[in-house]
Amino acid sequence: MSDEDEDTQEDKQGFEIELGVKQMVILSAAVSLLAGFSAGTAFGASIAPEPAADTKDSEEETPKDVFRQISNDLELDTERVMQCYENSSNDEAIQDRDNAVRNLGGLGTPSFFVGNREKGFIKISGAQTLPRFEEAIGRIQNGSVENATSLEGIELEGEPSKGSPDAPVKVVEYNEFGCPFCAEWNGFDASSRVPIDRLQIADSLESQYVESGEVQLISKDYPAPRLHPNGPMAHKAANCVYRHEEDSYWEFHDRLFENRDRWMRG
Repeated sequence: MSDEDEDTQEDKQGFEIELGVKQMVILSAAVSLLAGFSAGTAFGASIAPEPAADTKDSEEETPKDVFRQISNDLELDTERVMQCYENSSNDEAIQDRDNAVRNLGGLGTPSFFVGNREKGFIKISGAQTLPRFEEAIGRIQNGSVENATSLEGIELEGEPSKGSPDAPVKVVEYNEFGCPFCAEWNGFDASSRVPIDRLQIADSLESQYVESGEVQLISKDYPAPRLHPNGPMAHKAANCVYRHEEDSYWEFHDRLFENRDRWMRG
């Protein structure tokens, strides 16, 4: 996939997500008003980005500094993680992306595949809301799947995951740490265009389907250096944490989104 394709896909996908989520947000706001509840700032309001710290230290902060601080904050074996970071060629992330392009075509981020090896997978493009995932999960469970996508050639074992490996339904997420819609879907404010983060989609999917044993969530890398030059560095750091501090991977994953503005500007 060319750099121009990456730009076009994210622009198109952002537009599609914005329309779908704004409709969901308007509906949610209307329901809240009818019920007489106040939720603070209205869903449809614009969210201003957090101001960047105007200090010499923040200007000189590098992505590596941010990754090290996150590791320290989580009380990981930081020296081991950072040594891995220095020595890594980032093969895991690059292979995930290249295998996806080769077997699935170019993807926007986030992209999801819901299903299993037996019945195939339903593709969901973009940071869609929970009902879209529920509909796909129901179709897999009921066997009503047409034109399913095969993930042949895509490795699902040995990847960062949440939930039981015996879960009958897999939700495979192609994630890019620099992607604002990936952050928003995971519940972190990264875009003033649409307040997707307030819907807490990932948390709802986990609490309702992953914790019950119905779904296993699997994370795959899809770095896009043309769009976010520092993104591959974040994937490399996360994969080093997964390699040496596996139990802390998801905490590190969330901190990367939470501190996205810091490591992206370094």
